[in-house]
Amino acid sequence: TYTFKKAKCYRYDKNIFKSQRDDENTLIQNLVADDPLAFEYVIAEYHNLMLSVARAIVGDSVADEVVQEAWVSDIKALANFEGPHP
Repeated sequence: TYTFKKAKCYRYDKNIFKSQRDDENTLIQNLVADDPLAFEYVIAEYHNLMLSVARAIVGDSVADEVVQEAWVSDIKALANFEGPHP
């Protein structure tokens, strides 16, 4: 299992995706292809924002659990992702 509670455990380099930052399709393709750097990038970019929103909605006591469940759900859903719709 993975834990997303400690940002220090992430091994990523934002510069790897610097040229792709504006190219969501490339990032999505990398996520669907199970590229671990793409996962680390997305988690590093969005985890704190998701945690802030979850804290505002459900409170501090369960926010970590809610966000972790959201990540697990997102990762599972990638297998069925058909790509962006026009």
